[in-house]
This record gives sequence, C-alpha cells and structure tokens, in this order.
Amino acid sequence: MDVDLNLLDRLEQEHRDVEAIFARLESATDESEQRSLVNDLEAALAPHMSIEESDVYPALAALDAGMAEEAETEHNEARDGLQALKAQIGQPGFAAAVQTLKGAIEHHVEEEEGEAFPKLRAGRS
Repeated sequence: MDVDLNLLDRLEQEHRDVEAIFARLESATDESEQRSLVNDLEAALAPHMSIEESDVYPALAALDAGMAEEAETEHNEARDGLQALKAQIGQPGFAAAVQTLKGAIEHHVEEEEGEAFPKLRAGRS
C-alpha cells in the first residue's frame, strides 16, 4: 500500500498550521478568544487525524506495525487532551492544558516527520 507523497507534504503543512494555532493559544487570555482558537484547533486536527488514520497509517503499518500503533495511540491521547483543553476554557488551568496538549502533539509531529514519513517516502523509491 503506497501513500501519495503530495499527501505527506500537505500533512506537514497542516502540522505548521497547528503550530501557529498553538502559538496564538499560548497568549490567549480572553475566554472568547480561547474558545475561538480551540475551535480552530479542533477544526484543524479532526480531519488531519482522520486522513492520517485512513490513508497513512495503514501504509505505515505494512512497514512498521509498532510505529503505526503508537501513532494511533497518540491520536487518541490528542483527542483526550483536546477535550481536557475545552473543559479549561476560561479557567485558571487553561495555560497548563495548552502546554500539555502542545507537548503531546509536538512529540507526535517529531515522530511523524522524523521517522514515519521518511520511512513511507523511502518505501516509495
């Protein structure tokens, strides 16, 4: 099973978009701004994760089942972290929830861009 290399490029661009949303979330102090940015984050993450799960991870599993399984687990953790972040909008724990989710997603992106995507690209050559 092959992955469209243009799709991997697009997913990497979406990673940059999510990083930009996190940068804005870190400085958001107003509840309505927090809510708007969390909605933007969810709107960016939901289709991104769905595409990775349907189009990328099956191909990755054929090359490295453990890596694909870990990626799926991290997506579930990100969904949980997003729900926790939503619960903290306007609360004193909002900044900590942003940092927790941001750290988890940064780790996931590093693994995808540093290991998984290069493995998939190499599998195409």
